[in-house]
Amino acid sequence: VVVYRLYAQNLGLTIDELDVSAEGDLDVRGLFGADETVRPGFSSVRVSVNIAGPDSNEDYQKLQETVDAHCPVFDIFTNPELTVPSIIMTLRTTDSNDVLVGICLMIGGRSAPARPTSIT
Repeated sequence: VVVYRLYAQNLGLTIDELDVSAEGDLDVRGLFGADETVRPGFSSVRVSVNIAGPDSNEDYQKLQETVDAHCPVFDIFTNPELTVPSIIMTLRTTDSNDVLVGICLMIGGRSAPARPTSIT
C-alpha cells in the first residue's frame, strides 16, 4: 500500500480507494510434519489490488507497472532465490544466567550450521 501511494504521488495520480489482499494455497501436512514430501510453505500466492480514483485506466496501469518494478515486497515473490532467511535462537540455561545464542543462515537453499556462543 505504501509503495502504491508513493508512486501515485510521484505520477500525479489520485487514489480514492486502495485495497490489497493476498490469499494462498497451503497443504497443512507440511506445516504439521504429517508428510515430509510436502513443503511447509505456500504452493501458490495470489495478490489482488483494487484501485479506485478519477484518473484513467491507462494511468493506473502505468502505476501498477511502476510499483511492480520498484516494490520490495513484490520483488520477494518474483525473485525468491534472493531471500536470505535467518534464525536467531536464544536459550537460557536453567542453572545459571548463561545465554547460548546460535545463528543459522540459509543462502540459496543451503544452510550454514548454527554456532552456539556462550554469553555471560
